[in-house]
Amino acid sequence: MIIAILDEVTLCRLPWWLLQRRAVHILEVRARFRPLTGAMTRIASMLNRLGLTADATAAFPALAAYREAAAPELTLDIFRKTEPWFNEHFQFASRESTLGDYGYAFKHASCNFIRIRLLLPILIHEVLENRESESIQFAGFDRDTIGLTGAFYGSDMTPRFEVIPGKYLGRLINACQFMGSMAATLFYILARMRIAVPSREEIQMGTDFVGDPRDMLIYENCAQVGQIRLVARNKSVRKSHDGKMPDYRFISEADGAFTI
Repeated sequence: MIIAILDEVTLCRLPWWLLQRRAVHILEVRARFRPLTGAMTRIASMLNRLGLTADATAAFPALAAYREAAAPELTLDIFRKTEPWFNEHFQFASRESTLGDYGYAFKHASCNFIRIRLLLPILIHEVLENRESESIQFAGFDRDTIGLTGAFYGSDMTPRFEVIPGKYLGRLINACQFMGSMAATLFYILARMRIAVPSREEIQMGTDFVGDPRDMLIYENCAQVGQIRLVARNKSVRKSHDGKMPDYRFISEADGAFTI
């Protein structure tokens, strides 16, 4: 049996596991390239419907209670059990001296990085407590989660995991995300370039518009003195009032432009 986190790597490994007729249970969907999270979730649902894989709760019903509970990691003392590993793994003792003013920011980022992984050791512990005698292999878990699980479980968990060289894979993904972000930013700027600043327009008031009808009296009074501009709080607010207030001009936070 394989307990897997479905990501781009384990998805590529899946056909080989199926050819070996190994039972694959998906514990969680976590795309390494975040924009693919929705697609990966749909793929996981399709695989489960076709019977090629199964949700981990099918073999371990107790996992559902942990998933549905509000922060179960807070009730199982996972912080006290893993704190020594946490401090050593991220070398907190030396970070303020090596990173200076960024030392505290590093600790904050590290805590957030681990926080979203805290539930996984609890789920893995539940799996092993119920099926300790079976040959269970875990796949798709990064080294940080493996170390965190070992600290929580009290023993070296590495032999049970299919370890992927995430260090270099992570750098490749980061490089691709960086290049994609730079290209998107450049396209965004070029699409909003203007040669010269247009003539200034005098208005009486610009206001954050949230669709509250109690604000209408303010708009009506100000409109008697001069023009007002309503900046919709979000797209849904603007869409819901589009065409319903013809006497007022709506503008968007994305209506700005860059001047050469």
